[in-house]
Amino acid sequence: MFGLFSVYCFWIWVWSFLYVNDFTEISPLISSFIAFIFTAISLTIIRNFTIMLIVFLVLLEFSVFYFNYKKFIKTNKRFTIKKLYLVHNVVIFLVYNIYLYFNNKTFFDVYTTKTAKEKVTLRKWFENRGDPNYLDNYIH
Repeated sequence: MFGLFSVYCFWIWVWSFLYVNDFTEISPLISSFIAFIFTAISLTIIRNFTIMLIVFLVLLEFSVFYFNYKKFIKTNKRFTIKKLYLVHNVVIFLVYNIYLYFNNKTFFDVYTTKTAKEKVTLRKWFENRGDPNYLDNYIH
């Protein structure tokens, strides 16, 4: 199921679900913040997505960041470097890149060189999310 796991945001969504629901104490706050900023910028520049899909994805990333932030503040009361789990966030990102490497992809492939063949709508995006060959069939 490479297609679903090829996007780092999905990894953050799963991690955030685990964090917000107290299955792990390691916060993905930094990763979710970077993903929100990166998504907001990259979708408007790189992808061939409809405005509706861009708004949906940016709001989704903001929601994930917001829930992580809310949980982080509720748990920690203030920001400290130790409680941000910077090393853990970097390690998860490295594991993601190793996963891409073993699937003959790179971060650059997934986020910049690959663009949609045709305009992608919100409906089409939902239909393709479960496709194991998502990147190869959906983009060139």
